[in-house]
Amino acid sequence: MVQQSPDDVNRVMSIIEKVAKDPEPGVRVEIMEHLPHIVMVCNELGLPSWPSIVDHLVPLVVDTVTDTDNQVRKSAQTALLVLMEQNLIAQHYIENQLCPTIVRLTYFDCYADYHPSIVALMSKMAPLLGQELTEEMFLPRFTDLCIHETVAIRKTCASNFGDFCAVVSRHVTETELLPRFCELARDSDWGVRKACAEVIMSVSCACCLQTRKAVLAPVFASLLTDVFRWVRISAFQTLGPFITTFAEPSITGLAYNQQGELVLSNPEGFEFRLLNQKNDSNSLADFFEDLASKKDQQQQQKFANQPQCTILSEFSEDLTNKQKDGEGEDPCDTCGSPPLEDLEFNSFLYWREPLPEIDDNISDLSSSYCDNKEAVETDPSRCEEQDKSETSSQHSENAFVCSHLSSASVKRPPDESKTEAAEPQQDIVPQPLIDHFVSMSDPSNASNTDIDLAHHCAFSLPAVALTLGPRHWDLLRDTYTLLASDRQWKVRRTVASSIHELAVIVGEEVATQDLVPIFSGLIKDLDEVRIGALRHLAYFLRLLRPSGRLQFLPRLADFLKTEYDHNWRFREELAQQLLQTLVLFSPADTYVHVSPVAIGLLLDHVAAVRQTALLLVTELVHHVSIDISLLRGLLAELAEQFAHSSRWNRRQTFAHLCSQLVTERVLADDMFARDVLPHLLDLSWDRVPNVRLAVARTLAQDIMGNQYFCNDQNPHHEFVVQTLRRLQSDKDRDVRYYASLRPRSYERQE
Repeated sequence: MVQQSPDDVNRVMSIIEKVAKDPEPGVRVEIMEHLPHIVMVCNELGLPSWPSIVDHLVPLVVDTVTDTDNQVRKSAQTALLVLMEQNLIAQHYIENQLCPTIVRLTYFDCYADYHPSIVALMSKMAPLLGQELTEEMFLPRFTDLCIHETVAIRKTCASNFGDFCAVVSRHVTETELLPRFCELARDSDWGVRKACAEVIMSVSCACCLQTRKAVLAPVFASLLTDVFRWVRISAFQTLGPFITTFAEPSITGLAYNQQGELVLSNPEGFEFRLLNQKNDSNSLADFFEDLASKKDQQQQQKFANQPQCTILSEFSEDLTNKQKDGEGEDPCDTCGSPPLEDLEFNSFLYWREPLPEIDDNISDLSSSYCDNKEAVETDPSRCEEQDKSETSSQHSENAFVCSHLSSASVKRPPDESKTEAAEPQQDIVPQPLIDHFVSMSDPSNASNTDIDLAHHCAFSLPAVALTLGPRHWDLLRDTYTLLASDRQWKVRRTVASSIHELAVIVGEEVATQDLVPIFSGLIKDLDEVRIGALRHLAYFLRLLRPSGRLQFLPRLADFLKTEYDHNWRFREELAQQLLQTLVLFSPADTYVHVSPVAIGLLLDHVAAVRQTALLLVTELVHHVSIDISLLRGLLAELAEQFAHSSRWNRRQTFAHLCSQLVTERVLADDMFARDVLPHLLDLSWDRVPNVRLAVARTLAQDIMGNQYFCNDQNPHHEFVVQTLRRLQSDKDRDVRYYASLRPRSYERQE
């Protein structure tokens, strides 16, 4: 065997090295894909030459990382990561040879074209290395590459920034990485800024709340107002998730796991990963169900309590001190925000449309931007035009702080001030971010940025509402109303699919007042929209006050109307939801409003719908059974619609319904014998064999299995036995077979 001779092992390794340098890229890809398996086999065999094998193969993989072919490079990176994940590379080799080699590759100009892929490899290796090794081996070089002159390298650094933030400590993130991120967010290349917008949520998860507000919020606001459309699109798509990072974990269940992912958690340990929704098997609705039980307690607590930040970055500390003392340089200059003193008298605050009313002393201050005071008095429009031109030359990130300070700096008329004072105030999330978020529902904003902005807004709105808490629902009410009437049906479908989650957050009073009208409008929409609301109908109704539930009862019949008759799954879902809603209404209301819908579903031409509707009608009979008059009316209507129908499949359905009523013990035995059994016995003479078959099976297996009917002293016993004897001699073989079956109870006893 080869493993018995070290020389043979070396020869095999030399062959592998030769194949790995084959001029054909496909051959090199193939050998890279097999290398991890070769190493695993050698490790399992426990060869004495195992260290030499590692010395041969690992450097080979590292060399191939800079291959000229892109697919070969990807295969080599994958092979290296697999070796590390399987712990097939010794720790001392990783520290002394592998990591230094990877870092050295970023210094060679000959590998400049491959530096982006090397940076990506470093970010993927970081979680495998752990905090200490990442900070020691990769972090210094990574921060240097963030300011590299090559755009592709800076863009790759920005795209993988969150991976490093998730591994290193918070102190390192805020003192070493965050300044670099701020620089990348102000990069001259729009692609780099776009990458920053895409990963800023991961960066935010690794920072404390104070740094998030003082540093990242202004940075993100600058991306939202970027001059390039694609940067703004990416920023707006990330805005909702970014806002959720401001939530208070102790109240909302929001927390950050070891991978830097934002998760929703409950006391039982359930987690919903917000950063990986497509691959998560857990349902967000399950989390909100658990959250509903704690809703009353949450509303009594303060929603946002700033957690103490263990270590603040130097620039966030300086900013805090400056805001308190009013002196010192603004540390957030590195993040793209202008000094607060300059912004207080920025022309942007005063010269805009519509022009606000301001008092005389501020007007005199603003007039200093013109050449002289006389020019203002004779032609104020000249000053306005000049200020507008000056403002247009400033970088877009000024808009964040300007919009934030404008309400405080400009003195408005008394009536306008009172209006603003009446608006709900919150300090959970920087208000400009909320203003940007609600603007996503504005069609004019979408036309200038992205047509899908409203869709992203609708998708994130429940999480944003959870972050702000029910006390600040007023900030989102109008936005939600606009989204519910958006011209794009996929936006309305998203609203319909999540309205039950929002009802948990805002509480039953607000849900009844504000969400019921929206829900009523959604159930009149397209089938693609209605199904989103229908799937959670029962859950939504449970979250409303009784008065709000009653509003829906007359509307239930509307669900039976679909755009396409073949959309039978819609009707099946309706039957399942109604089955869960029966307990929410009184027997009288159920009889009046639900029974017509249930009977209509039981008459459906699709068997799957009828099967679910059969369970619904059975439960409906049980629900109204406490009122004898209602029960007899319902049983009479069922007999009329099914037992006496001219269509054989409906008569067959009545036999199936009798089976359900008996096996589920829905009715009292004497009532079943008096009001239902005669109709069933009449069907034993039916001309259609399938109907007689269903009757025979019900009588033989279900009714004769009931102690009440199998008793010889029971006056109904003889009628059932005679009917079965006749069916056992039926001309149809299948009818004879089912009429001869033993009762179910006898089978269970055996």
